[in-house]
Amino acid sequence: MQPPRTEESRSLSDDLIQLRADVAAFHQEARRTPPCNPHEVWLPFGLGAGMALAVFIIVSLMKHLG
Repeated sequence: MQPPRTEESRSLSDDLIQLRADVAAFHQEARRTPPCNPHEVWLPFGLGAGMALAVFIIVSLMKHLG
């Protein structure tokens, strides 16, 4: 015999259904093919690396000159 369903058990059931939906959505998103265009991959990386290098040089010059 099953115990009567309480508000907490319904909430857990709803949470489990939501979790399964989220995992399914994540799985669909993860299965998408990666971009074929190298510019889409390397351009953001190159810009970020260039910005980090520029900040490093500026900070080093400020420390050296100041």
